[in-house]
Amino acid sequence: MLGPIPAQLAWSPDGSKIAFASRVYDPHPPAELYVMKADGTNITRLTDTPSINELNPSWSVTGKIAYERDQKIWTMNADGTNQALFSAITQPAPSGPAWSPDGSKLAFASGNEIWLINADGTNEHRLTISVPPFDAPTNSPAWSPDGLKIAYGKTSFAQDFGINVINADGTNKVRLTMEDQDTSPTWSGDGTKIAFLRQNSPFGPAVCVMNTDGSNQVRIATNNRPFHDVAWKPVPAASRPRFDFDGDNKDDFAVYNPGDSPTAQSYWHILRSSDNSYFSTQFGSGEDKIVPADYNGDGSTDVAVFRPSTGYWYTSQDPATGYGAVQWGIEGDIPIPGDFDGDGTADHAVYRPSDGVWYILRSSDNGFIARQFGTATDKPLLMDYDGDRKTDLAFLRTVGTDYYWFILQSSNNTAVVPRLGVVGDKAVPADYDGDGRSNIAVYKPEPRTWVILNAAGNGTVEQQWGQSGDMAAPGDFDGDGKADFTIFRADGATWAVLRSADGGIVSQQWGNGTSVPVTRAYIP
Repeated sequence: MLGPIPAQLAWSPDGSKIAFASRVYDPHPPAELYVMKADGTNITRLTDTPSINELNPSWSVTGKIAYERDQKIWTMNADGTNQALFSAITQPAPSGPAWSPDGSKLAFASGNEIWLINADGTNEHRLTISVPPFDAPTNSPAWSPDGLKIAYGKTSFAQDFGINVINADGTNKVRLTMEDQDTSPTWSGDGTKIAFLRQNSPFGPAVCVMNTDGSNQVRIATNNRPFHDVAWKPVPAASRPRFDFDGDNKDDFAVYNPGDSPTAQSYWHILRSSDNSYFSTQFGSGEDKIVPADYNGDGSTDVAVFRPSTGYWYTSQDPATGYGAVQWGIEGDIPIPGDFDGDGTADHAVYRPSDGVWYILRSSDNGFIARQFGTATDKPLLMDYDGDRKTDLAFLRTVGTDYYWFILQSSNNTAVVPRLGVVGDKAVPADYDGDGRSNIAVYKPEPRTWVILNAAGNGTVEQQWGQSGDMAAPGDFDGDGKADFTIFRADGATWAVLRSADGGIVSQQWGNGTSVPVTRAYIP
């Protein structure tokens, strides 16, 4: 189907589509780029330049496709619009563009080397260093799913011909194969295997798979003609549970009982999903706002509160003192902790309604960001809308009776403003489809219906779940990477979970009539 030239393949990050190069749909010799669904249907042409080849697409999590055109790198939107030269690349005849998993960097080959450049065009630099006098062209850079390593091919006459792997910072280059026509490495979605093409196999051109250290090389397919390309289907990055206090990748049933006065003691009660045991702790006072998050990057949610009167954050992560304390914010600020710098650790962050500024204390380097985005009446939201593993600046604005969602995407610094919901609805953003991105969603108390905007933003999914008076409290209680439709019924302190994994129903009594479900911590 794909024609006589190399049908370079690029999966969309969610694994639902494939971009590819082909001549077969055009009588002109040069290749064009197309996209199709993963099942081979709905083939759509993206480029139309009859006299120029377009090759080697690479699909970014930000929705951009990088590709080769006329010995340069170009980019376009995934629907083929906004085609533009990536003019910041200065190296001659760049080829094989490859976006990093978070979309922040682009790797490419030029001559005998692999190069990197930031998505915004800054910091173009060489990653590999050739060893003279014997060297040869480098090809097909491929990022590991965690973004820490890059595999690439070296052709004949190079001292390190075959498949090589190097750290993304340019250190620790390792040669994995010893054949001079091994090309096109591609990582498995879990990062444990590398597939590649071996064009000079004694059995004919072959597709091979090996461990990431080069061991256990196995031929899995052969052909009497050279293979054009191999591309491993990605595993979409599932969102990490926000309320996982025991680190088992499932949210826990947890409630907070605030003190009945500003200085009265408050209590947390948590039912661990890992072993069905529970723990209760006094932490916080009546005036505090709960801010559970993973503040030390250990994979478990920490008990934490924000004290509005002083701007102090208190977390339960320090075993020596029993708590940690960080002053960040002033009275009137709204706490909204998130991983804004993408280091896997929650940052202390507040939204200040008085000036519409977000103040973020980065956990990665203790630096801070102050960014104006919002007004006094807007409600901050905790979301990763673009799926780059960084929290986006986001807020809910009421215009008339309608809800507008303002989201500044961290991956490309562009804003989107979808509309969903009306006054009276509860905004319940979460990753309901398991693609690693927060969905725009609302819970309508009447008729007790959840409405989720799909990833494309052009349709909704609805689910009736709940009774009159229930509180929406979504969480990933079955550990499948998708938020479950969940309500908390104060009358009886009962949780009702509609499991996304299998459609089953879980009912759990946990809390009392004055308890606040912890999974509602960031619902405005």
